[in-house]
Amino acid sequence: MNEAAISNAYDATKVFFQTPQERMDYLNRQMAIMDYNYGLQSAEERGEQRGEQRMRELIRLLKEQGRESELFEAAGKPEMLQKLYREFHLIE
Repeated sequence: MNEAAISNAYDATKVFFQTPQERMDYLNRQMAIMDYNYGLQSAEERGEQRGEQRMRELIRLLKEQGRESELFEAAGKPEMLQKLYREFHLIE
């Protein structure tokens, strides 16, 4: 095992030699940390999904208008991509 794993195991064993209230506080804190991390991961996944949906919608709109070449041009230029998103009201 590496040092971090040993340290984590040592810290966990110290918890179970504490008072019942200290143990409960520790477990509640660990659960809060896991909930927080899960919330961050979920938010990131939702953001990625919204970004993909926005890109699909932009592609559809540009194709409808025969402007596919602008999409290829915007692929390497983030400022142009943002301009297109604003033009089609896909971002604020």
